[in-house]
Amino acid sequence: KVEDDNGSELTALVHNGAPEQLSGHPSGVCRRCRGPSGDADEGPSALSGVVNLTNTCLGAGLLATPYALAQLGLLLGIALLILFGVLAALGLHLLSWCALAVDDDPGGKKCDSSYYTVSNRVWHYGSYFVDAAVALLCFGAMISYLIIVSDLLADLGRSVWGDCPQFFKDYRFWQAVVTVVVILPLCCVKKLDTMRFASLLAMVSVGYIVVLVVYFYFFGELSYEPEPIKLATFAPEAFAALPVFVFAFTCHVNLFPIYREMAHARFRRTQVVVIISLIICASIYIVVASFGYATAGPAVDSNIINNCAPATVGVARLSTSFLVTFSYPILLHPARCSLDTVVCRLKGDSWYPRVRFYTETLLLVGVTFFIAFFMRDLDFVLGVVGATSGSMISYVIPGWFYWVLWPAPHLHPRRLLAAALAFFGILLCVVCVTCLVLEEFF
Repeated sequence: KVEDDNGSELTALVHNGAPEQLSGHPSGVCRRCRGPSGDADEGPSALSGVVNLTNTCLGAGLLATPYALAQLGLLLGIALLILFGVLAALGLHLLSWCALAVDDDPGGKKCDSSYYTVSNRVWHYGSYFVDAAVALLCFGAMISYLIIVSDLLADLGRSVWGDCPQFFKDYRFWQAVVTVVVILPLCCVKKLDTMRFASLLAMVSVGYIVVLVVYFYFFGELSYEPEPIKLATFAPEAFAALPVFVFAFTCHVNLFPIYREMAHARFRRTQVVVIISLIICASIYIVVASFGYATAGPAVDSNIINNCAPATVGVARLSTSFLVTFSYPILLHPARCSLDTVVCRLKGDSWYPRVRFYTETLLLVGVTFFIAFFMRDLDFVLGVVGATSGSMISYVIPGWFYWVLWPAPHLHPRRLLAAALAFFGILLCVVCVTCLVLEEFF
């Protein structure tokens, strides 16, 4: 037990009077994340955390929210969207408490909170489980983003430059260009805070999509007469849309980096970042989903852009390409940290940090590039991976970790909520995978 500056007791892992240096990866913070003295670098503002966390949530799934709403009905869909936002906020709140439990200097600059340190405190082999879940979630999303951006730009080339050379219409050309020119340089950024400028550009793209959907509701014209919208649908197949709402708020992989990069009052500022980010995301999702569904009716496409006027589709595809492209490096950051912990267990933290950093970056970008380049039909596999790892990261792991790290009092409301969240995550994982299997094979 140690005390912070306010005299509050905190649980810390100590050995011979100093925070214990866990084998393989001291304190769970890579050398590249620490300053010359071993302390974390001066942290960013809360605004930077809001921008990065919001960008982690708002990916290509934004375009599928009207379709998900059409499967469930307007009122039921909005209610479930808000519910999953609240559950995501609870999971992020519990993870912040877990970070506080292993933060030996909560009021100062030094911070050792990471998935590695937290999972090792919970269970000796916990870091293996968490690293696998984080890597699978990020890896699957990164592959999906490469497929999406290359297809969007290839479609844009075919529709805008009809007389252009054939390679301008080939998804492989655009995938290579975007990866080498944009994605790879951004992935070589060492701190998540530096990504705030790319995240701001992604938010501009989101803003355009929101304006486009709302504009088309008031001034657009459809080529067909849409059917009346439904308020609620309880058919079993309707719940196949639940994974869309789960992934809409899955930003937990970047909670610890944001917490760790805060210089002072990390716990309080992280709560502010979480609340503001999820309110922004929920508002954007509700606006796009409601107006998109009200415009096209039950026949809304799984990509709302396809229901918009042809004159605006080109710009919308370009905006979505920006959004997906700048979201890729945000997801690579936690995936690289998970890979780094594995390497450090095998080679030690002192094994050429700079070489290790760039090697891991090139490995992740290269593997996802070649999988997306040669294997395009991965919807079912990526869906199952996302449903399992997404539920684990968002609900099961936060509840489980909090239950172990804050054991008393046993009937504290926060502990009961943690247990309920973990059980809900397990149940949701089973339901999502079952729906995906039924949809794919039956």
